[in-house]
Amino acid sequence: MASENSELLRAVEGKTVTKIPDLEEVQMSSLWEDQTVVINYFRSKIAPLLRAHNIRLIGIGLEEIGYQEFLEKKYFDGDIFLDTNHEQYKALGYKTYNICNICCAVCCSADVKRVSAEGKKNNIKNNWKGNGLQMGGTLIVEKGGKRVILSYKMKGLADHLDNSKILQALNIDENAPISDIKSAIITQPENVSVSGDT
Repeated sequence: MASENSELLRAVEGKTVTKIPDLEEVQMSSLWEDQTVVINYFRSKIAPLLRAHNIRLIGIGLEEIGYQEFLEKKYFDGDIFLDTNHEQYKALGYKTYNICNICCAVCCSADVKRVSAEGKKNNIKNNWKGNGLQMGGTLIVEKGGKRVILSYKMKGLADHLDNSKILQALNIDENAPISDIKSAIITQPENVSVSGDT
């Protein structure tokens, strides 16, 4: 497992992403240079708790289409980068679906319908522009790139890693009041298993 995690880091650390909104190109390894990072391909409900533990939340999108709306409506409470060449997605082995898979999932999957309903309830509208065929995941890298704490690949359109699993991997008590948390980084457990279909 440790060698597999090392390979994941080697696969992405030299690649670049573009910081939004200033469009500055940066190396992936610079993202975890000074602090532990949760890289999510998107989530942000746990952002305040992560910040309280000095953990950076990063979202990596695929394209420039729609990022302005994403920023304006504050759909993501972290730093946003773009991977327009899909280098990180490919290096991490994230699946790409075809149009038949997508149509079947949208029409038949109860999970997709549930996620869509949750989005509507939270005033997040469906936007069918851009690449909707690329699956993503979650990657947690320890400060300094020492190791991958957790790697998770989406298995379907409505799939995602529960926030509780992210917090568990980081050894964070989700019920602790944020005001009681010290700003120092909490030591993460050494042997967190990699989740998902790696």
